[in-house]
Amino acid sequence: MDAFGRTDNDGAVAALQAEAGAEDAGFDPARGRVARRRPPDIQPGDVDPLAGRDANADQDAEEEAEHAAHLADNEDLKALYDAMTPEEVFMEFDVDGSGFIDLAEFKDMLPKLGVKMSSAKALKYFKMCDTDGSGEIDFEEFKVALYACDPNSGNPIGFAPNNLLTPKDAFEMFDEDGSGKVDEDEFFFVLEYLQLDVPDEKQDRLFSQYDADGSGFIDYDEFKQIWLNCCDVKKELLDREITPPKFATKGQLIRILEKALGAEEEAEKRALAEADRWRKWQLILNEKKRMIAKALRRSKLELRTALDAAGQVYTLGSGTYNQFAGDVVKDISSRNYRFEGFSEVYDLWHGRIYPGESFLAKDDDDNQKRVSGKQQDEKLEIGKNISVEDPRVELMTSPFREVTCATNTAALWGRRICQVALCENVAVALSDLGELYSWGGQSHWWHEVEEDAVWQTQWRGDTTARSSTLLMTMKKDEPVEDAIEIKESEEDLEAEKYKVVTTYYAVWSAPPQSDNRLVYYKDVLVPKIPYESLKLSLETRCKAVEQSTKFDMCDMVYRDILLEKKVLGERAHRRIREMEEEVVDLRKRRKKAMAKKLILDIQEMWEPLKHMQSEEDAEAIKKAEREIEEKHVRGEQNYVKWRKGVQEGREDMNTSFSARGNSLDVQVSGITARGQQMKTPRGYAKAVAVTCGSSHASLVHENGQLYTWGMGASGRLGLDLTEDGDPSADAPKPTLVQALAGRPVVRASCGYAHSAAVTVDARLFVWGSGATGKLGLGAITDQEECFCSVPTPLVVGKNVRVRKVSCGSAHTACITDKGELFVWGCGDGGRLGLGSKRMATLYRPSRVEALAGKKIVSVSCGNSHTLCSTAVREVWQGEGSARVKVKVGGDVFEAGPLNVLWRFFPS
Repeated sequence: MDAFGRTDNDGAVAALQAEAGAEDAGFDPARGRVARRRPPDIQPGDVDPLAGRDANADQDAEEEAEHAAHLADNEDLKALYDAMTPEEVFMEFDVDGSGFIDLAEFKDMLPKLGVKMSSAKALKYFKMCDTDGSGEIDFEEFKVALYACDPNSGNPIGFAPNNLLTPKDAFEMFDEDGSGKVDEDEFFFVLEYLQLDVPDEKQDRLFSQYDADGSGFIDYDEFKQIWLNCCDVKKELLDREITPPKFATKGQLIRILEKALGAEEEAEKRALAEADRWRKWQLILNEKKRMIAKALRRSKLELRTALDAAGQVYTLGSGTYNQFAGDVVKDISSRNYRFEGFSEVYDLWHGRIYPGESFLAKDDDDNQKRVSGKQQDEKLEIGKNISVEDPRVELMTSPFREVTCATNTAALWGRRICQVALCENVAVALSDLGELYSWGGQSHWWHEVEEDAVWQTQWRGDTTARSSTLLMTMKKDEPVEDAIEIKESEEDLEAEKYKVVTTYYAVWSAPPQSDNRLVYYKDVLVPKIPYESLKLSLETRCKAVEQSTKFDMCDMVYRDILLEKKVLGERAHRRIREMEEEVVDLRKRRKKAMAKKLILDIQEMWEPLKHMQSEEDAEAIKKAEREIEEKHVRGEQNYVKWRKGVQEGREDMNTSFSARGNSLDVQVSGITARGQQMKTPRGYAKAVAVTCGSSHASLVHENGQLYTWGMGASGRLGLDLTEDGDPSADAPKPTLVQALAGRPVVRASCGYAHSAAVTVDARLFVWGSGATGKLGLGAITDQEECFCSVPTPLVVGKNVRVRKVSCGSAHTACITDKGELFVWGCGDGGRLGLGSKRMATLYRPSRVEALAGKKIVSVSCGNSHTLCSTAVREVWQGEGSARVKVKVGGDVFEAGPLNVLWRFFPS
C-alpha cells in the first residue's frame, strides 16, 4: 500500500489478463477490446474436400435426421393425445391391459405427451405417484402425475419439469433408503451418473473434505457444493437459458448457477407439494363420490321396486316391420301438467331391458375400479366369489340378456296396467283405472281430426281446393318463418376469450386452420404467456392467484379486460398494460420500490372496479341460490298441482261428448313419438276391457257401452247406425256402437275382419265379414260374399248362455255358463279341435265333444290355432288323517296345424 492508501494490485490485474487471454486470444489488455483479425487468403483449389472430415459424418447426419423425424412424430402424437381424455390416454399407454402403468410405460408416455424430463426425474415422479410402492400406478395415481407436469391446467404455480439432469434428481435416485444421505460408494455412482469426469483421487479428497464429521456420509447440500465445483458451469447456465456475464469469474458463475438451481428446486418442491395436496383432496372427493353413488344406486333400486309394484309391460320382439319398436316420447307430460324426471325413469327401464347398460353394470365398485377396457379374468360365480346380495347378480341372471325387448313401454311403468291387446300394427294397454295407452303403427290413423288436431290446424303446402277440403286445411294461412338466429357456440366463445387474452400479452398469431383454433390457442399460444405475467396482471387488479391454474388465471384476466374496456375505456386499458410492462422492466433492474409504486397506482385505478366485481359476484351467487330454491318450490307446486289434477280428472263425471254428440270423448294417450300427446284421464271415460283385431280395436266402458275404432272395411266396427249409414267407414278414435245401446256389454273380441260381444244377459252378438262362416250365421255366407255391419244376435244353442267369446282370423269360439266350448268357422289344420274327420268349414256353432266333462274357463283363437284352459278347483284326497285338500285342473288344451304347434292336433 502506498502513501495514498492504494493497494498494489498489479498481480491481480495480470491474472485477469492471463485468464482473458486464455479464453479469447483476440483480447488486448492495453485497450480492453477484441482486435479484428483478417481472415487468411485461401483459394478454393488449395482446400482438400476430405481434409479434416469426420469418418462418421454420414452416420451422424442420418442420426440427426432420424432425431428430427422422431421429434416431428412426437409433435403429431402430442396433438393427438391432447385431444384425448385422461382415461383414453391411460388406456393407450397401458399396453398390457393390466389396469396399471409401470415405470417403462410411464417413461414411454412422457415424451409423447410433450413432457421433457430426465430419466432420474421420471423415476422421482413415478415414485411420488406410486404411493403403495407396488412398482405400478393406477389411473388415480396417473392423474397426479399429469397434474404435477402440466403448467397450464395442472399445478397452480406454473411449474413445468425440464430434461436437465440436476444434482438433486441424481442424488435422490441413488439415495435408495431415503435418508437424505449417501455413502462413499453411492457418491461415486452419482458422479458417474452425472457424467462428471473426476479422477478417483479427487473423488476421495472431495468426499473427505465435505464429510466433516467423519460419519462416512454426506447430505444433499454438501453434495450440491461438490457438483457446483465439478460441473461445467457455463454449459449448465446456457442449458437453463441464462447468459453468463462475459467477464464474471468462476465463483460468480457458481453463485449465479446456485441461485438458479435453488429457484428450480423450490419451484419443483412447491409443485410436488401441490400435487400431493391435490392427490389427497382427490381421495376425499372420490370417497364422497363413492358414498353419493352408493346412495344414488340405493335410491334407484328403491324407485325401481316401487314402480314394479305398480306393474310393468314388456313388448317381446319388434314386429315384422319394427312397428312396435318406435322411439319412446322424451316427455310424457300432458297439456296442463308436466311430468318431471321421466328421462331417469327411462334410463332405469333401458338398463333392465339391456343389462349390460344398466346402472348396476356401471357401478364404481372397488372390484371394478380399473380403467382398462378389458374384463377381469376371474369368472364370477354366485355364492363363491360374489355374494347373493350383490346387485351384479341381477345382471348375471337377467332373462333379458338374450331377448329382444322394446324400451318404449317405459312410459307404462308404474301405471297399473292390467290388460294389453295387440293389433297387427298397434298395441293398446288398459290400466285398472280405465286409462288407455297406445303405441306402434305405421300411419297416424289413431290421431283425431278435430279443430285443434295437428293434421288439421297446420298449413300443408299449396294445394287445390279439393285437396284442402280433404286435408281439412281450408283458410289455413302459410305460417310465418321464424327468423334464424345464429348463436355462437361455447367453443367459439371460449376461443374468443383466449384470443383476447393472448392479444393482451402480445403472443397472438392467426391459427393455421380456423376449424381448430381453440386447440391452437390452448396448446400453442397460452403456454407462451409467462406465468409471472399472468400473476402480475391479477396482482395489480387485487386478485388472489393461489390454487389457480394458468387457464383459471386466463379466465380472470379476460373478465378484467372486458370490465376495464367497458368502464375505464380503451385508452386507460392500454395504459394499464404499459404500466405492467414497466413493472416487469423495473423488477429486472431491481428497482423494487418504483415497481411497487406502479402496482399501487394500478390498484388505485382498479379500486372502484374491484367493488363492482364484488357486487356482481354477490348478486350472481344470490341469483343462483334463488333460482335453485325457486326451481325446487316450483317443482313441488307443479307436482301437487299434477296430483290434484289427476285426482280431480279421475273423479270427473261431467261427461264430454264427441263433435257429433253421440259418443263419449274417450282419449287414447300415445307413449311413442308417433302417437298423440299424453292425456289426463277422466273418470267418465273409464274403460274396463280392451281388445284388438288386425286393424281395429274395441273397448268396453264401465257403463256397458261398446266403443270401436280403426279400419271399418266389411263393417267390422259395427257403426252402421253411427256413421251416417256408411258400413265401411273408418273411425279415428273410439266411437260408440249405437246398435248395442241399452244392452250393456261385458265381453268383446276382435278378429281379422269381424267382431263379437257378449252382453250382460249372456247373449252373443257378431258382426263384420261373413267369409269362412266365422259369424256362424248359416250356410248363406258360403253362397255369397257378404258381411254384417250391424251387431246381430247369434243363437249358439237352445237355452245356452254365453260367458266368453274369442275371434280368430277365420274362426270363432265361445264358452257357455256351463263351461262348454263351442266353435265355428274355418276348420283348416284342425284349428276347431273337432277331430281329423271334421276339418271342413262350419257355418253354425258346434260343441267340442272331446272336452265334455271338463269346465272350460278361458279360450283364445289365433290365426290358425286355438287354445283353451280348464278351471282350477279344490278337491279332497286321501282318507282319515291323511286327507288333504289339493288343487286340480288348470289344464291347457291346444288344437291346430303342425307349422304353428309342435305337432298336428286336430282335436
